[in-house]
Amino acid sequence: MEEIQLRPYQIKALNELRASIAWHKRSILVMPTGAGKTTVAGFMAKESTLRKKRLLFIAHRTELLTQARSRFQQLGLACGIIQGQKSIIEPYLNVASVQTVRNRLSFMRPYDVIVIDECHLSMASSYRKILDHFPDAFVVGLTATPRRLDGKPLGDIYKDLVNPISIKDLVESGNLVPAKYSEAVSIADLTGIKTIAGEFSQSELFSRYDKPTLYSGIIDHYKLKANGTSFICFCVNIEHSKKTAQAFNQAGISCVHIDGELPSAERKRLTDLFRSGAVKGVCNVNLFTEGFDVPHVQTCIINRATQSEALFMQMVGRCLRPYPGKSHAIVLDHGRNVTDRHGFHDDDKEWSLTEKAKKKSNKAGAFGVKTCAECKYMMPVSVRVCPDCGYTDYTPIENKTTQAEIFQDITPEDRPKRPEHLRKKYTEMTESELRQVQRLLGYKEGWVYAMLKVKSKYTNK
Repeated sequence: MEEIQLRPYQIKALNELRASIAWHKRSILVMPTGAGKTTVAGFMAKESTLRKKRLLFIAHRTELLTQARSRFQQLGLACGIIQGQKSIIEPYLNVASVQTVRNRLSFMRPYDVIVIDECHLSMASSYRKILDHFPDAFVVGLTATPRRLDGKPLGDIYKDLVNPISIKDLVESGNLVPAKYSEAVSIADLTGIKTIAGEFSQSELFSRYDKPTLYSGIIDHYKLKANGTSFICFCVNIEHSKKTAQAFNQAGISCVHIDGELPSAERKRLTDLFRSGAVKGVCNVNLFTEGFDVPHVQTCIINRATQSEALFMQMVGRCLRPYPGKSHAIVLDHGRNVTDRHGFHDDDKEWSLTEKAKKKSNKAGAFGVKTCAECKYMMPVSVRVCPDCGYTDYTPIENKTTQAEIFQDITPEDRPKRPEHLRKKYTEMTESELRQVQRLLGYKEGWVYAMLKVKSKYTNK
């Protein structure tokens, strides 16, 4: 078996996490999808077991438990599992279903360290009950998006964030691939749709998307922008997912629908078909937003609108892993998620444990994103020539720096690579370093002053 070695940024993550936990006791490790959060957790578990400390790794889905246990075993660790009738308990290290742990708390010995995978879910009562039962445990949360799906912060549980690397840095180092975005021509009308707990009403959203023109539109969009690529399509609900898969199959594009209500054996059979390449695509709702590693997937189809930035990031993250012959990922947006709500997935972000996410503007272009009038390719507003089709007839924008432009480089495939000393957050740079970035990336002079103003806001809290 090949020995697993930590990458330099993973070593940095582990060192920063050690220091954070020692001081704060409850911390979140923020790393983008594909950066290896589970591997870092595995090395932490290895240190813990060597010191005879008991560590419990908690997740909410079988796929996440299986992935974590496999990685821990690859590191030579004896790892048990606590999940219903399949439980095999080891003295020092176990992966566990949150549902099973919650129901067996009265029978469980104390744990020294608790690791919560996809910890943006840990405000739920099941997680809170577990943490209340083990008040003396050190707690580590793992996530790519340290914010609840409804946009609320996680400061009620966690006291510190460790954020060692950005998506842009992972792309520059070759650990992730860049993404090309394309917006659909036919998009559901969301006028007047209700919002429930920070997200669009599922029943109303389905009624807006359940249209023959939209089913045919998603096929046309795929054929035009991603034909022949392996894809994951995220839909509104199970019925929507089934109808979308049927539309692909009727168009001669092999596709399966998979949901959490399928028997586990059938779900595994269909998943294996997709992993092997026997079928081109898979439609689902939220089943494959977490812990689903299929590097050959090149295309993410967002066949819905979402107000959740966390969900948006998770969906896009499914197609970013490198794979032989895969130069870039393709994101087909059928809900104006990029232009109206979230911007690009690799925009620089300032996460917070205490502040609720600011309400997103519904104004077109509010995130510094525009679509090509000819081909619907999505790009920053500052770009004058469409990288996809070469269209150039754009009306010049006002000569001022907007909040969206502060955090936006040029299109991913054309971005100059930043030298090593500039590979950090803009808010961590000196004025001199910001001016180097401004010259390197061709920003306007006003960008430096706008960025210094943003930096001041975060450093003077």
